[in-house]
Amino acid sequence: MELTEVESVTSIATDIIQAVAVVVAALIAGRGLTAWRDQLIGGKLLELAEETLVAAYDAYDSLQRARMSGAFGGEGASRPRGDGEDAEVERRRDGYYVPIERLRAEATSFERLRSAKARCRIYFGENSSTNFNTLLSAQFRIAAAAHFLIRNVGEEDRGTPEVIERRYQKIDEYEKIIWDSGSEEEPDEFTQRLRDALKSIDNLLRPHLKITKDLQQP
Repeated sequence: MELTEVESVTSIATDIIQAVAVVVAALIAGRGLTAWRDQLIGGKLLELAEETLVAAYDAYDSLQRARMSGAFGGEGASRPRGDGEDAEVERRRDGYYVPIERLRAEATSFERLRSAKARCRIYFGENSSTNFNTLLSAQFRIAAAAHFLIRNVGEEDRGTPEVIERRYQKIDEYEKIIWDSGSEEEPDEFTQRLRDALKSIDNLLRPHLKITKDLQQP
């Protein structure tokens, strides 16, 4: 083989080796970038899953505390007073106002869950909102039921027999909303709906706690 041919072959081989090196370097860089991106996304999902689960369980506990029967330490006393309330009407209305007071004291729990819900929609889609809405809307259902009961104290037996019967049915229905009538082993209907929603949120997010931790392993 002539010297010039050897030099030519050597030059071609060098070019090939350099080209292969560039491709290999690009593949390694690409894999490194993918791993970095996965770790970044995994870190965000881990943070989101942890924060959302804490917020969801906290909101559930807040709702359970709001529905505890009975009043303690002057609860209900902040209710705005109406004109001409006698002592019995005042006492009963204050009792119905207790869940509203408790919900207001727990407002930050629901604000955190509302914020977490918005972030979950970004990662998991619009359908992920349903169970969050069950927990978030529960506070308004309790407050609305309590206001109805407050308004109807002393009015129970006014009107026609049909009106009175319907009113007592509503009173019974709404008292089951504002007060927890179940137990840990046999929850009432309202609590069971909250538990089902909480379980669905847990099932959605808990797997990401393990997956994202695995991604972050060196």
